[in-house]
Amino acid sequence: MSTKQYCRECNQPLAKGSASCSCGWRGGQATVADHRCHYQSMGRRCPLPGTICPYPYGSSPWYCSGHWRCMDDPRLGEAVTLDAEENYEKILESRRSWRDKLFETGGK
Repeated sequence: MSTKQYCRECNQPLAKGSASCSCGWRGGQATVADHRCHYQSMGRRCPLPGTICPYPYGSSPWYCSGHWRCMDDPRLGEAVTLDAEENYEKILESRRSWRDKLFETGGK
């Protein structure tokens, strides 16, 4: 009787006692509680929600769309962080789902 374990994503055999695969799958992880953008500037972290992850299975880090576009430009990243801190409510309001807005107005 075989006791080999296989990856749930690609069906490759897993190393004995391993909870991850070379394809990127990881099992047994708790969900991430902090969903903010991981970009840090001037010792402060961006307050916007992280929506873009460079890894296919969603392992961190997650970045907001503003910081994702300027990863190679620290000055622009700092400007995005300052803008996010100053206009947080306005930015989140602009990202609300059209369904929420439609429901709020009663379809008018």
